[in-house]
Amino acid sequence: MTNSYAQTQRAASSTAVAAGRLPLRRTDFGGCAPVLYAAGAIQCDAIVQITSRGVEVLVGGKALPQAALSSLLNYRLVFPTLTERAALVGLLQRNNLPDLAHAIEVTGSFPATGRQVLLTKALERAYWLPDTMDSTLATWTTIMRVRESDPSRVAASLASIVTPKWQRVGDGTLTAKVGSLLASIEKFALGAGDLEYARTNRAAAQQYRKSCSIATLWNGALAMDELARQEAIESGEVVRTEVTERSSKVVTVPLGDPNDPCKLRPDTSVLLFAQPDDPVVRATLGAITYVNGRLCGELSFSSKAGLAAAMPQGLFLTAEPRTFDGVINSGTRWSGRAATDGAAVESLNVPLELAVAGAPR
Repeated sequence: MTNSYAQTQRAASSTAVAAGRLPLRRTDFGGCAPVLYAAGAIQCDAIVQITSRGVEVLVGGKALPQAALSSLLNYRLVFPTLTERAALVGLLQRNNLPDLAHAIEVTGSFPATGRQVLLTKALERAYWLPDTMDSTLATWTTIMRVRESDPSRVAASLASIVTPKWQRVGDGTLTAKVGSLLASIEKFALGAGDLEYARTNRAAAQQYRKSCSIATLWNGALAMDELARQEAIESGEVVRTEVTERSSKVVTVPLGDPNDPCKLRPDTSVLLFAQPDDPVVRATLGAITYVNGRLCGELSFSSKAGLAAAMPQGLFLTAEPRTFDGVINSGTRWSGRAATDGAAVESLNVPLELAVAGAPR
């Protein structure tokens, strides 16, 4: 993404806010992964806040007793800023729950997750921050017109704003594909069963693979989202194309405009898409060459009939998201005991004032 595009969007968002409107949306679906409450993994939201009494975790408006902190992975944790997350991690470490603290830190490092939401970051992903403002909770509360006075209600309202409203749809459309990618992020979440081995060396490798898979799914959803797509075009993750020949199984198509970047590689599976209600078509990108001074690629379709006639001529093309399924080392589970696991990786006991240094207020 070029700086000029981001600057233009932030300036336009600033104009909208000055005129009494909401900031411009950056994505059509929100700023975090959907929460699959119905799946039974997550009971409800738990809002973390710092009060005069210290760090509190509010569930249903009531503070969770410290004796019940071990059940935190049963909730989606809502952190207003990085400060609250660092404070909760410190509280867990002091209560002799280092594995849980580590799991929350690791989950917080994932590109997106339905298990916790950092409001300031999620709002930045969902909306264009006006160029005249800083990303603070107070700023977002004002420009999103949240009228609540109680901090926990403010956090709950902002969390609802950035959370996608997921409905399982299997009609093969672009909207269904984006929703499916976002929902698949839950497969790579850290659950309560992972805690016993959460700090082993092999688990660290598996957590890295989980993070890469989540990034692939999240970036894939952004690439196909109607609003976020332009950023992906600017970075070369998505290219514009035209398919004029509809009856051939193999066609040669342009890969973007002459001055557009292109990160697509030959011999990869790609997806063609257009509008939200149009189908998503899978193809294989073969050789990439220059034709009359323009970058072009050879597309092969699985159907002998080629591209469906119902698809518009102007399309978008992006690499099909591929995740790291399975586990490290064949025949073992990353959450199971193995001789190569090694000792738990000890975390540093960093004072709270250092852990939150530089965090947004």
